[in-house]
Amino acid sequence: MGLAAWLGSCGFFLVRGRGLLPPQDQDQTPQVAADYAARGASFIHGVPSVPDLHMNLPLSTVWAGLAFDQWGASLRSYKTAVLACLLVLLAAVCVVLCPSSPWPLPAAVLLLGLCLSPDFLVYPQLEYAFLVLLAAGLMVWRSRVPSWGASLVLSLAVGTSLLFRSPLVFFPPLLALEEWLRTKKKTSVEKGLTPYWKHAAILCVAPYLFLLPWARMNWVQRRQVILLEGGQASTNVVAGALGLTQTIEGDWSKLVDPGVDSGDPGAVMAWAAQEVGRHPLRYLESYARRIHLCLSRFPLLWFLALVSWWRFRDRPGPRQTGLLAAYFVLLHCAMAVDLRYLTPVWPLLAVLAACLAELPWRTSITPGRAGSGNRPAVLSGLSVLLAGLFLVLGLAAYTSAKVWAMAEAPALPWSEEAWAKALAARPRSAWLLAERAGQKLKQGDAESAVPDLEEAGSLRPDRVDYALDLAWARGLRSKGGFPLDWSLPSTVVDYRVKMAFHLYRGHAFSLQGRREAAQDEIARAKRIFTATVWVHGSENAPAERERILQEILVSRDQRFGEAAMEAVAGLGTREALAFCREVARVAPSAEQRCLGIIEAAADHDPAFAASSAKKSDSAALAPAVRHRLALLRQRLGDYRGAVAILKDLVRREPFQGLYFSDLGVNEFLAGSQADAVSHLRKAIELSPDRLAPYASLGAVYSRQGKTREAAEVYDQALAVSGKVRDPRVRDDIVKARHLAGQP
Repeated sequence: MGLAAWLGSCGFFLVRGRGLLPPQDQDQTPQVAADYAARGASFIHGVPSVPDLHMNLPLSTVWAGLAFDQWGASLRSYKTAVLACLLVLLAAVCVVLCPSSPWPLPAAVLLLGLCLSPDFLVYPQLEYAFLVLLAAGLMVWRSRVPSWGASLVLSLAVGTSLLFRSPLVFFPPLLALEEWLRTKKKTSVEKGLTPYWKHAAILCVAPYLFLLPWARMNWVQRRQVILLEGGQASTNVVAGALGLTQTIEGDWSKLVDPGVDSGDPGAVMAWAAQEVGRHPLRYLESYARRIHLCLSRFPLLWFLALVSWWRFRDRPGPRQTGLLAAYFVLLHCAMAVDLRYLTPVWPLLAVLAACLAELPWRTSITPGRAGSGNRPAVLSGLSVLLAGLFLVLGLAAYTSAKVWAMAEAPALPWSEEAWAKALAARPRSAWLLAERAGQKLKQGDAESAVPDLEEAGSLRPDRVDYALDLAWARGLRSKGGFPLDWSLPSTVVDYRVKMAFHLYRGHAFSLQGRREAAQDEIARAKRIFTATVWVHGSENAPAERERILQEILVSRDQRFGEAAMEAVAGLGTREALAFCREVARVAPSAEQRCLGIIEAAADHDPAFAASSAKKSDSAALAPAVRHRLALLRQRLGDYRGAVAILKDLVRREPFQGLYFSDLGVNEFLAGSQADAVSHLRKAIELSPDRLAPYASLGAVYSRQGKTREAAEVYDQALAVSGKVRDPRVRDDIVKARHLAGQP
């Protein structure tokens, strides 16, 4: 009867799990898996093509790269296989935890099946649940047969999880503390843990050794100490410090103080701590709301797990499983919650709650042994757990080797010989071919990119992005533009692919002179780009939620121009500028990218750059960008044009000494020496700690033959004490003062 219940619950679990997968005609790798796979492929092939490799821990990305890139697994088949593996692992944990009864197995599977949701099946939630459940199972086994070897095995399981995601980073010391407190009583199985300091040393050291190659790579590449994710949790940390219950999606960096370096996780954490210190009651209230939110998710499961934990609190296995579940929730509630991150908790609660089914069959457990009369069951469960551990250890070893090699990988762009060598080692790698084609497109070589994309598409006909880039490269090669009859499958989920499709069409319409149609396509791309921004949940205060959402949307709008021009790689300078100005008609912030194109052209085509700079509409730019345009006009010899922009800037911002300084320089270059002296003196008055205006004013006096006045200005500059903004200018002033001689 127990076997029938087990088979029935397994059938329910798999049918329900497959029912939550997308239908066959929408069997696409989700966008998050594509992001992970791209970073993983970089590690696998040793090509540092992704600038934020430090963002996710390496096992999570390499795992995705192997599954979705190397093996080309479809979402449906892959998720079904992982669900089946989780089912087997769940059975093994139940057998080790409750070997004296057949009923906890079907009960745990049934409870977990009821907890399945689409969020459960999004990469990498299910995979991480597997790793956490594996560590929990080995922890339960260790509690039954404590030994130094068992402590080491548990440490290996925790260490592999730390290469995938970081939540268990504080759990080994917590477990060591809990067991130390229990061993002081010298009761039950805990007697086998004495002397305990050796077990504690293994738990508190061995798991973290897995992170050494990762820390080395980040130090070599970035000269930063990054032991875990490099800022992946910053979104949740910032949102939590602001008092939000659930997390946000979008450019969170605009929500912190302007002086905070958003690329430094330590700086973000310090800002969050200060924000919590300024508003402790707001933080405590939001923490309570997050706890309530987590408990309100599957409340029956929580209730049964709590009852089971209390009933079996004298047994190490259930007690430590409950400790792990509580730790997981409390850690995540310290920041804004993403309910998907709680996926590993539901299997833990399911096996804990299922212990209640053992009560009618409960037998005594002999301390230090696997359970009287149930040794075969425990050994079978242990065999499954060890098999799972060997599997993930193999993946961890492979990943660590790739991470170690990546630390020495040369930065892109690679030479043609380097690409040929990489492809010779893996001639059928569609990813390598597509990456080489992407590098060629960035260099404007569409002719050479087309064959690579054709071969990549033939190797992976399921990759819509390869086919899309091929159509774009062919259009660039033929000068005819993207084919307007090319259609994008409705099943595509990656917003970058959909955005690129509309931008390619917009460029094709602009080549035909159909500006209205071009701007309509660009507007569609912008809507897709903006739609990736939201604040999760309705538990946040409506006014605060709306304020934060608007701030993120403004930031997202400002970034669209840069993202749009990065998508249309391969355009020549003139063509890129023309299309950038079309983008700027939809998103004025793109004018900043247009300015960047002109600045890049100033070295190799100064006449075109000068003409384009004069046509730039400075009124649409932010003050800092307009200042860049003024300096560009100065660089190109258009001093009067620079003066016009700078005069408007000092009128709008009359306390900005830098603008007065540059205005004075351009007034002098344009022949207005009296105005130049006046503006440079104003710059010194507003910014006495900036040496550049002193140097410029002294140079003006020297050109006028006023040696005494020049020397006085130089002496005044050299007398500035304390920290100055431009210390390198001091050496130039010393030389100029020497040339000026004695007054």
